[in-house]
Amino acid sequence: MQIIKGNLEKLDNELSEMIGDKGAQVPALGVIVFKDGEEVYSKFSGRRHIDKDLPINENTRFRAASVSKMFTIFTIMQLVDEGKINLDTDVSEYLGFSLRNPNFPNVPLTVRMLASHTSSLRDGKTYSLPPNFSIEEFFLPNGAGYEEGAHFSTKAESIGTYFKYSNINYNILGTVIERVTGERFDLYQRRHILSQLDTKADYVVSNLNKAEFKNLGTIYQKNINGVWNEDFKWTSKVDDYNEQPSRDTCQSAALMMSRLSNTTISVTTR
Repeated sequence: MQIIKGNLEKLDNELSEMIGDKGAQVPALGVIVFKDGEEVYSKFSGRRHIDKDLPINENTRFRAASVSKMFTIFTIMQLVDEGKINLDTDVSEYLGFSLRNPNFPNVPLTVRMLASHTSSLRDGKTYSLPPNFSIEEFFLPNGAGYEEGAHFSTKAESIGTYFKYSNINYNILGTVIERVTGERFDLYQRRHILSQLDTKADYVVSNLNKAEFKNLGTIYQKNINGVWNEDFKWTSKVDDYNEQPSRDTCQSAALMMSRLSNTTISVTTR
């Protein structure tokens, strides 16, 4: 296969210019180019950890954030095909508790609505709770995550038709998967989705082996109190560990929750 060397050199230079701490530059990047099913170019540049000056490489793992939502839907649709989930069934039947928006008390919320972000549920200030809390705590008036009803839309935003992207929809879908399969979400995903795709991805840092954890990439941002400013220095926000969390799920998940705010995480509770 003939590759035009000049084009690849130009690409290499352009990608190199994207690394840094000014303007729209990023701490690190990884690029692989395929043509006609064959790899023709790859570049891994920058640092997976800035303070420790650790370079990124082809095996560095980064948190995929909301890209993981598509994998949740893969599982939902597998379970639909198996007759274990109906997209238009009241999700309360799977959760084991009644889930309603108090502004629409007679309208059931369905799996389809959750998947399409038309459920009327909202993220509020946080959509993560430590694993010793049930997800129901977001929706109970005295619940630990209730936030004075911030997780419900107003009457002006109708259920089933009004679209608003909300991470909490997928937290609930993850819980549905656990309830239907009787298996912890991350373990079920690894067996039924990730392994089928021949990928070594995972949902929980403590599940990685020592070599994989050692090569983990830290997520950086340039913001203070949620406000992005390109003149700020890169600050680690996620996956900046001194040591690998315990494999005890509750302990490691609680540690992650204490480190995180407003980031998609695919750990749910029954």
